[in-house]
Amino acid sequence: MCGIAGIFNTSQEKISPDIIRAMIKPIIHRGPDNQDFFHDGNIALGSARLSIIDLKTGDQPVFNEDGTIAIVFNGEIYNFHEIRERLLKKNHFFKTASDTETIVHLYEEVGTNCLSELNGMFAFALWDKNKERLFVARDRLGVKPLYWTFQNGTFLCGSEIDALFGGLNVKPDFNTDSLAFYFTYGFIPAPLTIYKEIFKLEPGHFLTIDKFGVKKQRYWQAPREINNNFEQEEIAPTIYKLTKDAVERRLISDVSLGAFLSGGFDSSVVVGFMKELAGSAETFSIGFEGVGFFNELPQAKMVAKYFGVKNNSEVISQKTIKELIPEVLSEIDDPFADSSIIPTFLLSKITRKKVKVALSGDGGDEIFVGYNKYRGHIFGRNSLVGLLSKAASFLPVSRESRFGELIRKAEKFRQGSSSSLAERHFIWTSIFSETDKLLIGLKLHPKKEYLSFFKEEGSLEEALLVDLEFSLPNDMLTKVDLASMWNSLEVRSPFLDYRLCEYMFRIPASIRFKNGKLKNLGKLAFESLLPDFVLNYRKQGFEIPIGEWFRQDLGKSLLDLMGGAKTQWGGIINFNEVDRLFAEHKNKKADNSKILWALYTLFFWSIKNKHP
Repeated sequence: MCGIAGIFNTSQEKISPDIIRAMIKPIIHRGPDNQDFFHDGNIALGSARLSIIDLKTGDQPVFNEDGTIAIVFNGEIYNFHEIRERLLKKNHFFKTASDTETIVHLYEEVGTNCLSELNGMFAFALWDKNKERLFVARDRLGVKPLYWTFQNGTFLCGSEIDALFGGLNVKPDFNTDSLAFYFTYGFIPAPLTIYKEIFKLEPGHFLTIDKFGVKKQRYWQAPREINNNFEQEEIAPTIYKLTKDAVERRLISDVSLGAFLSGGFDSSVVVGFMKELAGSAETFSIGFEGVGFFNELPQAKMVAKYFGVKNNSEVISQKTIKELIPEVLSEIDDPFADSSIIPTFLLSKITRKKVKVALSGDGGDEIFVGYNKYRGHIFGRNSLVGLLSKAASFLPVSRESRFGELIRKAEKFRQGSSSSLAERHFIWTSIFSETDKLLIGLKLHPKKEYLSFFKEEGSLEEALLVDLEFSLPNDMLTKVDLASMWNSLEVRSPFLDYRLCEYMFRIPASIRFKNGKLKNLGKLAFESLLPDFVLNYRKQGFEIPIGEWFRQDLGKSLLDLMGGAKTQWGGIINFNEVDRLFAEHKNKKADNSKILWALYTLFFWSIKNKHP
């Protein structure tokens, strides 16, 4: 795992080696163990390394035998041993025992087609001197990030936007269009960022850069063709086998590793296999003081006891969480409004005290159909359910109790119950659907963009694909990468093994979600691994009670930020609408916590970055 950066001047103009050093400096937290560089005229690559595999000889950049190919690499390749053995038989000479060098020699054999053979999470930049070409790629599902820009014949890339700023003379222009997506989803989806000239490389894509410019290609996407001829009795054993192998591959490490454990289905499966494969597992959990509804620590401890593994846990006070908010928000370089980044940061910080690598259950909800909104699609046109949810709309909305959360979900359900499946999914995915009221002179309409993912009214298969390819990388995986890498911690996600993903997405939704049962196939596959109290556990989510806090001191903090923000954002944001949303939330007429948090995060970001 590393932080990487690269700069390539396609017009042959020489680059100062000081530039690549300046690009790596702001991302050293991603790789504090070693920083090194490659510089050759108009090309420079840099790496900040978190040493996980091959501690002695694995420093980067890594080269081929004659030095004509160089690479900086962020991530892990889980099948590198098999690839290495094959390449050794073809007389390739290896100078290291790292997975990084495997990519170099595989590229020598098959060029950019090497991506189809890599099983892992990664982002890398590879320089081919003979072709005078830079090859930049991101993994299939977008676990690892990569940002890039091409200006005046110079290409720059890096693990974070701040890395690019080290190579730019002037900050790029602010992209007001991106705000429409940000306020709708709580994130800015790839390829967009908050800057006009800076882009995120999409999952499953690669770039080639040469004297002719930049060319982008897609090399992978989840299956669109459904297989209706599955032998149903073989599905559960296949899922079990694929998942177990995915966990086993992610146990390869030359340093200590552990696992995040919430006590829910996904993390429990991972820990169960870790215990079975390695004989032990070091697990990490956090709980929240005074907010029982959000506290899953008792469940996590029960799971650890069941599997006989050590559980390292801490109970975090609300005061500690609130004090951490400015620290976390000050590190965000592209506005991001998922408040669960705060507890994820805390969990990563606690975990890093003991291990360098943690396995997680990320992706389980997308792979195994685990979100309540999928069930909502099944009952979406049920008149009785619609009547009950309509009645719930007259009750006070809050997220601070199970009853309040039920009312909030009922109101969200009501908003989409009479719409097409595609429109319902948009409503249930978005954090705010009236962006046109919030932004002055709105040109882009995210709803129209979102509905383009669906054909006509939409299908459940399409909704599952949208969550995998749109929401997962732009929200969940972005959050985990940011929170973990700020703490120099590598997180591995077995459920995002592309083989498991391809298998699951060829199964019809009618089988994956039989009789409206969430994680139907997963529970069948792992019923011998998990106890009943996990199989029957109600999903809670990993959240903090920002809704209540906005009615208290966080609300005052938002109002203070707004005082300065009105000068900066007066021609862009409608502050009369902001005032209305805040008053509505404070009086419990609606739960506007997510859009208020998005505003809070944006105003905080703008102070740090002096934008717009």
